[in-house]
This record gives sequence, C-alpha cells and structure tokens, in this order.
Amino acid sequence: MNPPFSAYVDESMRIQQGLYLMAAVLVAPARAEAHRAALRSLLLRRQPRLHWRDENDKRRAQLVEALAGLRLRGIVLVGTGLDRKRQERARRKVMECLLWELGNRHVREVVFEQRDRRLDAQDHDMIVTLKGRHAITSRLQVAWRSPCAECGQREARVPVNSGSTPGLTSIPPRRRAAWSYCTRSATDSHPASGWSKLAK
Repeated sequence: MNPPFSAYVDESMRIQQGLYLMAAVLVAPARAEAHRAALRSLLLRRQPRLHWRDENDKRRAQLVEALAGLRLRGIVLVGTGLDRKRQERARRKVMECLLWELGNRHVREVVFEQRDRRLDAQDHDMIVTLKGRHAITSRLQVAWRSPCAECGQREARVPVNSGSTPGLTSIPPRRRAAWSYCTRSATDSHPASGWSKLAK
C-alpha cells in the first residue's frame, strides 16, 4: 500500500501563452528530512533559498540533475485561458483541481509557499468552503510555510500585498514517468467541481 504523502506545491504563470501551472511533489514523511538535506547542500554561500529564476544555466543543470537523483513523484496541473487581470481566480481554479487530485493520491498534508497574510487567508477560506461542500476530501491538512524556513533559515514574514510568482522547475525527461499531467481547458469538465475557463 502507498504511504500517506506530504505534497509540496509551487506555481508558475505563462502570461503570453495564457497558462497557469501548479505542481506538487509527493514526499513520504520519512524521507522529507533527507530531501531537505540534499537541497540545502546545493545552496551557495549566503544564498537563502533555491529558485529557478535566480540561477544561471550551469546551476540550473546542476539542480535538475540533483532533483532527478531524488526520484520524486508528482503531479502538474495546467489551466488554460489565463486572464492576467484575474490571476487569483486562475489560482483558485487550478488549486481546486489540484487538491481534488491530491486527495485521490494518498496525500494527507499539502504545503503551499507563504505569499502574504491576506492572500494566504483567501486560499484558506476557499479550502474551508471546498471541504464544506465535499468538493475535496476533508482529511487534507493544508499549511503555508516560508521557503526560508524550509531551507533552515530564519523565517521572514512576507509583507502584506507583496505577492510572489514562484517558478516551476523543469522535470528531467528520464524521470517524467513518475509524474502525472492534467490539463484543463475551456471545454473540460472537472469531476468534482465543474471546471471552467480561467478567464470566464
């Protein structure tokens, strides 16, 4: 039987292509600290965290190779029809679908990156609503954590209204068999909640 997993989530937007992507890597709790140690070992001196947009091509290749060695499993959701003026709506739509998918993959804990108090509270309220109408399983425990805390650094409070758009790292081709991909477009119907076009 598959163990209960923790899911660590990151998102990315491709404005020109009208795409909103959200990915989750699934980690067995017993392996979490070993994975953290492996990633911390990749930090450069005085580097607070790893982020794709901050790295040059050489470092990106190094990070991809290191992640491939961890043999991670995950899922990627791709929402189409993104309206740049309604990014939070796109996030809610993709997050709802992702949480439904994770609930069917032995996931008990879902960890999102902290943005700011207001935006995190909006996410929290949406999840409470989804559980209340049984759109996602009630057993999911959801948390918001600072990436600096995950890297072993002192946690920094994100200022209200600062926001962020984390990058979605590339998945090595030889490891893609361990990943699932779900694409929802304007005409797709989500099995739990009724998927609709992001920009609607």
